[in-house]
Parts: sequence; structure tokens; C-alpha cells
Amino acid sequence: MTPVLRKVPNSSGQQRLIFFHHAGGNGAQYFPSLKPLISKYEIYCMDLPGRFFRSNEDAFTNMQDLTKALAAQILQLDTKPTFLLGHSFGALVAYTLAWELVNNPAAQLKALGLSALKAPIVDRSQGYATMATLSDEALVLEIEKFEALPEVVKREPTILKFTLKALREDFTIMASFKNTHSHEKLAVPSLILGGDSDPQVTEQDLEKWSTLVDTRNKPLMFTGHHFYLFSHFEKAVSNLATLEN
Repeated sequence: MTPVLRKVPNSSGQQRLIFFHHAGGNGAQYFPSLKPLISKYEIYCMDLPGRFFRSNEDAFTNMQDLTKALAAQILQLDTKPTFLLGHSFGALVAYTLAWELVNNPAAQLKALGLSALKAPIVDRSQGYATMATLSDEALVLEIEKFEALPEVVKREPTILKFTLKALREDFTIMASFKNTHSHEKLAVPSLILGGDSDPQVTEQDLEKWSTLVDTRNKPLMFTGHHFYLFSHFEKAVSNLATLEN
């Protein structure tokens, strides 16, 4: 089985947090933000083949294949109360994965956090497919509508090449997504989160998740843009944990 999750070093706890990163990213980028939580949770981050240090491995191209692989790895872990938190692309992965796990008692799925993503109540697959086929220059321009790429990424050709490759792979996965549950509500307590200055995902966009998941409150809005979560991780997880039944 291809591993798709990576454990955060030294993390331990009676509960498990599994985090799913943004498009073009990787879980290790979030390790510094997760550090305050490592004594409270056993933490895993999505770690996909085909990118960065795993560039020699075959990348996933289909959401269903990815979430089945994630579910299989999760169910091989020892049983613990589990919280899923996905940001942007990762939110779509987490939502799809939750449907894989919700009816399996061994998963012990307690709550779902969905951050900085419009509710998938309309088909956006063509838009994602288009993003995956843009030129390097056009793709950078589109990404920077969310937030500027770090200068080190843009000035180092190798880093930029790997980043754009990862972005295209993730947009390809998003383009494959079909919401087969668009007319039913996921029976998992869910927290919807966003940045109050996100230019792409508004609070009104986030509110529409209430038709798809069991939201207990209005979206939780933090100060910041699309990548606000780096600065608010501990509070976001604290609020997610309070949703446990």
C-alpha cells in the first residue's frame, strides 16, 4: 500500500488529528504551526506521492483512488477518536474521505473541519481541469489571486518546477471529484472555517456547506487571507475538538 499519511514527529495523545494540506503544498509546511498540538494529539498529515521528495513515485489523479488509499491507511492505525481537518484542496479531500469513514465504527470519526473552500454544491470540475493545463506563467498568476507565492519559490527554478507540478496534480484530483452526496447531509459534526479577507472564499460561500454537512454553528472566521490557518491552527483545532459528540 502506498503511504499517503505522514506522522508529525513526537506527536502523541489519546486523540488523533489528521490534516490535509492546500493544493501544491505538503504536510511538512504545517509542522511548525502544529507544534503546540503535538502533546495533545497524535497528528498525521497528508503526504502524497509524485511530488517533492517523492517525485519518482506515481501521483494520484483521481479523488476516489486517493480517499480509498487514505481510508485504508487510517483503518490500519490503532483505534483512537479521530478529527479530520482540511484546508482548501485538503478540505475537498477531507469531505470525500469522511464519506468513506462515516459508517465504519473502527474509524472513530468524531468531527470534520473544512477550511477555505467553497461548498461543492455546483460542479467546478471544468475550472479545476483548466487550472491543471495552464502554462507556468498563467498558473502562477491564478495562484497569486489567493496569495503571493514565496519569493524563494519564484526565484528558484527547481522549487518552482516542483511546486507547479504539485499544483497541477492536485487540480487534476479536484477535477475528478463528483459529489455523489450532493442531496444528502454528512452525519458528522462539522466546523467550517475561513479567513475574513480571503479574496476567493467569502463567509457567504462557507455558509453553503450547511446543506452538505452537519454544521453546529456559523462559519468560524479568522483574521487573514486564504492561508490564515498557518497563524490560527491551535484555536481552529480547539474549536473543532469541541464538536465531538
